[in-house]
Amino acid sequence: MTLVAKIKAVEAAKKAAAKYCVNNNLSLEKLASQTFLYFGDFVGVMQEMPYNGGGLTEDIASQPKPTLTFDVKNNKIIPTEFTSQYLA
Repeated sequence: MTLVAKIKAVEAAKKAAAKYCVNNNLSLEKLASQTFLYFGDFVGVMQEMPYNGGGLTEDIASQPKPTLTFDVKNNKIIPTEFTSQYLA
């Protein structure tokens, strides 16, 4: 996939995520603070987690949490177990 196609996929994910938030009474303000990451056929909407310098013992806890997933091929938002926790 070309860089332009990847950018278009992320932009489509942003629009779909905003629509999903409006339709499900979730916070657009919180959505604006999320990071969008392209992963092939999916775009992950991620909540960044703080890192407190604990080295490998804190590695898993400091990984970003997926709040939504955008299926590029089907133009569809898929909620995750973290959706309500970080976007409500």
